[in-house]
Amino acid sequence: MRHLRGTQDFSLPILINLILITSFKHVDCLDICVSKDGPSDGFYEVSSGTIHVDEGSSLFLQCVSEHHYSSNNSLVWTVSTKAWESSLWMNPSEMGLIEVSNYSEDVFTSTLYINSTGAKDVGSYSCNQISNDIMDIDEAPTTKSLYVFVNSSSLTTMDTGQVILIDSSHPITLPCIPTHTAVSVTVTANGQDVTELFTFDPRVGFTAISPLGVTSFTCYFTFGNDTESVHLKQLSSNLDPASSPSHLPVTLHLKQDTVDTLDTIEIVCKVITDDEEGADIYWTTPGLKTHELHKDDLTVLYTDKYSIEEVVMEGVIVSTLMVEDVEEEDQGIYRCRAEQLNERSGEADIYLNVEEKITESFTVLPFHGNRDFTSSSSTSFQFWQTCCLLHQLIILSIFIANVM
Repeated sequence: MRHLRGTQDFSLPILINLILITSFKHVDCLDICVSKDGPSDGFYEVSSGTIHVDEGSSLFLQCVSEHHYSSNNSLVWTVSTKAWESSLWMNPSEMGLIEVSNYSEDVFTSTLYINSTGAKDVGSYSCNQISNDIMDIDEAPTTKSLYVFVNSSSLTTMDTGQVILIDSSHPITLPCIPTHTAVSVTVTANGQDVTELFTFDPRVGFTAISPLGVTSFTCYFTFGNDTESVHLKQLSSNLDPASSPSHLPVTLHLKQDTVDTLDTIEIVCKVITDDEEGADIYWTTPGLKTHELHKDDLTVLYTDKYSIEEVVMEGVIVSTLMVEDVEEEDQGIYRCRAEQLNERSGEADIYLNVEEKITESFTVLPFHGNRDFTSSSSTSFQFWQTCCLLHQLIILSIFIANVM
């Protein structure tokens, strides 16, 4: 989360924008107003506190501070989005501020613009009006906020290629946030659907109703025929492997959540075990739903499709599943299950998308591989074929005559 204090001399690009705007219509509102038309008109209030925009569209958020100079106030934007965290606000071609001062009316107007919205821009936007006497901006007396959803091709704002590490909290919160409210979100733990054990808010994610005995989760995002997944691991937990007598902590990591056909994929499964006990690792794949793969399984030892590598360290087992020449039937849920002789076990799953690889193809016509094949060259080619055929018929006739 970042804060940006509004001032007249914010940056050179903003000063340039101020010169370009000759007439800025004043919008008499204290909340954040929204426009998709431009920085100078089309603004309206959003009573619900949330707004949906289409991917790729422009968005303008405006905050107006009245009695600004007489009250010695300042405006501070607080934005919680991936774009803001990545400091895209420093690139005026992506997003920035347009600020206008009207000293005669004692009004200061700040407009935050986003040139092309996407999943990176989903999140909360707050405009804080504070006095310069207040040093802690989190104690600002007046706060205006808005949450923005984007109808994006991506179903979540999270990085689906990484294991998301979350702090230990009570109750535990899983930040499984969709890009828009039409996305269906569920959560699994230890191979079971545990969605009913949480409350869900699309702006916050899942919040556990009661304490849970697991530390590894997978969130699934579904919209239409598309599915994405994110694996989450709880850190700094008071739970240790011995505190849960029945569950083993299992974490999955997928290097890429979408692959092309004929590519090779690698899925890494990390299992935390007792120092004294090892564990057997089993894999379930979409291509073999009724059969579990083990590193000593015949399907792994005698086929080129699947291979499994395991590295055993003190208290940790890392199993890597590799799938060669992936096809459409390899799309779906991959599950890693670990079990020990002392009956402790654990599971984790993740979703992989497979896209058809687009390849360029071309045809080389005979005798014309190095030049364009036009209608005139086609006629010449047909004439050449006719001459060759007549020549062969004449030779055949002479040969028959000699034999006779």
